[in-house]
Amino acid sequence: MAQRTCTRQRPAAAATAALAAAALLTGCVGSDGGGGEKSAGSIEEAVAGSARPLTEQQARSVLPDAAAMPGRRARVRPVVERMDGESGKSICPETHRKGCDGGRFHGVATFVEPSTNTQLDFWLIAYRDERSAENAYDTLWDWFGRGVGIQPERVSIGAVGQERTARRGVPGTEGSPTAVAQIRVGATVLWLSTANSGPSGTGTAGGRAAKSTTAAADERLKALAGLFAGRAQQAERGETPSARLGG
Repeated sequence: MAQRTCTRQRPAAAATAALAAAALLTGCVGSDGGGGEKSAGSIEEAVAGSARPLTEQQARSVLPDAAAMPGRRARVRPVVERMDGESGKSICPETHRKGCDGGRFHGVATFVEPSTNTQLDFWLIAYRDERSAENAYDTLWDWFGRGVGIQPERVSIGAVGQERTARRGVPGTEGSPTAVAQIRVGATVLWLSTANSGPSGTGTAGGRAAKSTTAAADERLKALAGLFAGRAQQAERGETPSARLGG
């Protein structure tokens, strides 16, 4: 498959912007193709639609809060809206409408990692059942996985969720994602990205320094994916999500 060079605004930006606007109104703002990896599930998970769909409150609790992200600054605190609302119309373009079929709620949370000047975006769609989430997975990745930059490469984020796909690339423009990951946990699809909030030398670093930077970025993405998927699994079991970075 031919590599894509992406220098435009990422596809998910419209969804993030719509929810960020909603966060402002409610005072929540703080200072390669699809076909991802799949895990062989248990007998219970093998039953179509067996996962419990999340309520609006549960979907919000899955998004990391300040307690789950020590040392990071909240830019947009967790906000969730119904898919049939105005912001829901911006999630999936007409060409990828299937990705929103069966969606009940969507939400976003954004943090900044001051030590590396990296923006961390968390986004999700909670579906009415597991089959809807599974059917939407490849369509969502085909759309949202495009915005990762130049010369994207697959990244391993561990055996999180029932499906997962991740890739990293050299940023095409300042503020564009350097890595993205998509994970399905039951009836919920999770998406996260990391992006340099300001000027970065990632694309020009050479030799040992570049390898060190890449390895650190991959470890960050893996840790964030584990955190996000862990919170979704806790919510699916009816627990209050407590997973946090470093804990």
